[in-house]
Amino acid sequence: MQAKASVHKGMHDGSTPIIIAAEFNHPQALALLATHRPQLHPNFMNQQRNDGMSALMTAAYFNHLDCVRLLLALGVNAALADEHGNTAVSLAYQGSESQEVMDNFAQFGDTTRNEIRVKMKMNPKYRKALG
Repeated sequence: MQAKASVHKGMHDGSTPIIIAAEFNHPQALALLATHRPQLHPNFMNQQRNDGMSALMTAAYFNHLDCVRLLLALGVNAALADEHGNTAVSLAYQGSESQEVMDNFAQFGDTTRNEIRVKMKMNPKYRKALG
């Protein structure tokens, strides 16, 4: 940051520093990048890779909960979808396949909780528990 490096330029796959920080579970780096948000591209926190993955989707898939919570607190768009139509919630479910997903993403609101519930009902392992 002090060397005036561009923090919103992407790599060959479109990954930005914010996406990389989320992928490798570095909430401190996310927080540092967020402090420079006013000087950055207005949509910096919601930028997506070439395949449509955002920082929130990446953190959700790997179940990096501190990153997910921070990104949500920063107001990122939880409704973004990748090229396959996956949202952060559906990717979280794919990444962890556990009841923990329901608990950790409950803060997303009713629509998201319902999305998780539907996906979990599709999995025979959880069908009985969810009714």
